[in-house]
Amino acid sequence: MSLILFDLRKAATLLIILLVLVSGCGEKKDFTIISDLELGETVTNHPTVSSLKKAITPLGVTLNFKNASIEKEADIIDLINTGKIDFGIVKNDVEMSKGFNNVRTLLPLFPDVLLILSRSDSTPSIQHLLTRNKAAVILDKEEEMTVVEKFLKKNGTSSNNIGTIHASDTDGITEALNEYDVLILFASLNSQSVRNILRSWNGTIYSLDDPALMGKGSIIDGFCMAYPKAVPFIIPKAIYGQWPLKPVLTFAVYDVLVCHKDLDPHVVHDVVQSIYDHRQSLSEENFEFGMLDDDFESHKFSFPLHAGTVKYMTRDQPTFWERESEVIGLLVSILVLTSGALTTLFKYLKQRRKDRVDSYYQKVLYVTNHARQTTDLEKKRKYLAELFLIRNNAFEQLISENLDANEAFTIFVNLLNGAIHELEGDIRGAHPQSIPASFEQQR
Repeated sequence: MSLILFDLRKAATLLIILLVLVSGCGEKKDFTIISDLELGETVTNHPTVSSLKKAITPLGVTLNFKNASIEKEADIIDLINTGKIDFGIVKNDVEMSKGFNNVRTLLPLFPDVLLILSRSDSTPSIQHLLTRNKAAVILDKEEEMTVVEKFLKKNGTSSNNIGTIHASDTDGITEALNEYDVLILFASLNSQSVRNILRSWNGTIYSLDDPALMGKGSIIDGFCMAYPKAVPFIIPKAIYGQWPLKPVLTFAVYDVLVCHKDLDPHVVHDVVQSIYDHRQSLSEENFEFGMLDDDFESHKFSFPLHAGTVKYMTRDQPTFWERESEVIGLLVSILVLTSGALTTLFKYLKQRRKDRVDSYYQKVLYVTNHARQTTDLEKKRKYLAELFLIRNNAFEQLISENLDANEAFTIFVNLLNGAIHELEGDIRGAHPQSIPASFEQQR
């Protein structure tokens, strides 16, 4: 029985090891992320990705930034859609109709605001500003030009005479500071490049309407109704160093964190929760993290919310059993298989013990039958010695747990003692003093 308990202990130890191994391998923890780079940013100093890494490190999750030549937001989305990259930071301006059915939204990040930077602040209207001055758009992705064109068209202005410069063309941007009077671009609220341009020009940020009219029928309100991916936004005073000198009304297109729809909902839930939980500490390095809010309903996302984000929104925190359902299912299967194996082993060991008892039965019967068939007193003594030897061996097997002290063993002992008693009687009947003292001691 101790052997069986030992086997059970070994099986339990094996199950614990399997639980540790499977729990560690059940969820993917090493992910890749891709994003566009704003003016002045590099792969090694991308501020948003660096902050996201810090937010999710306590989860044991790692983010590896992937550098790729990206001309369009759609290129980033395609990498997510095909599963080549796990996470992406993109502007919320790519249409689902382009076939990116595997992409899901985790959460909105920060606003990229439309900035119209001008050398002068005396222009009464945007039409006058763009027709009387030489203007260019600094583009990070092609989709940005589509948004700019929609806005200009909505306000009766053509983009035909407006130049374009790519955000990665640092030499072109430097030349633009001398060549152009107006620069249009999307930028974050902590863009150092915007500060540098304004400082170089001693210019201003053009307000697209009176900030007091936001939500009350302003030009921006009308555009955002027609283009719901954009939201009205007031740029506060002095957000870019000393600029703007007064609040500026514009619109913003939010950056969003996206991923593939098949990403584990539990991982997504924890990532989203950890980012929001670390807002305060992250905002000390990047004030934009202090602007994070979980008012998902105020956004018109290009892609549906991920199931893990929905769980976070409804505060439907996954239980232990939900998180570990796959692991538990595997362990149950292992337990069933192990239980079956142990049952088979138990039956096998039991049968082996029975077979051993049966062999002793056979030995006793063999010796007894031969003893009955002989009249030779010396042979009878020899057979009696064999019976005592069989009994000694049987009890040694019992002590070493190769035999069970069960009913079969009791029957064997009774049979053996009966055979010994019978043979001793035969020997005494022939010669009363013929049983050696050593035999008497063994009794």
